[in-house]
Amino acid sequence: MGGRRFDEFDRQIGQLVKARRLSKGISQGELGQILGLTEHEIQNYESGSKSISASRLAQISEALDVPVTFFYDDTEGYSGLEAGHVPADPAQMLKTILGLRLLRAFHNLQDHSMREHLVRLAEQMSANAVSTGKQGRSDPKTAS
Repeated sequence: MGGRRFDEFDRQIGQLVKARRLSKGISQGELGQILGLTEHEIQNYESGSKSISASRLAQISEALDVPVTFFYDDTEGYSGLEAGHVPADPAQMLKTILGLRLLRAFHNLQDHSMREHLVRLAEQMSANAVSTGKQGRSDPKTAS
């Protein structure tokens, strides 16, 4: 296996760290403080420019309240955490930044009728996208 494959793997793991950190509402600086690292080191891990060792990933998983396997599930052959990729399994959307943003927005709506309205709106948009053949396309500027 070439270096490029491992670079992509590091990037995917880093994006999962970022997605989970954001879902917990923790800043890079706060995560760094918990782990005894600088904000810059967290940025390097999340961008994939620096590999995360197994022991460091165990510390990160503990700080983010997920099992270590969270960062490895579905990484084989799955390179779609970036904008524009729609995972085949809807549950995988929770591993994307956009999916987590949507879930957080829905969760923050306390009014049941507003939640119902949001679901109907999403269903209408989805049906329209399917009927016009535009499903799976997105604007990368709004996805992260």
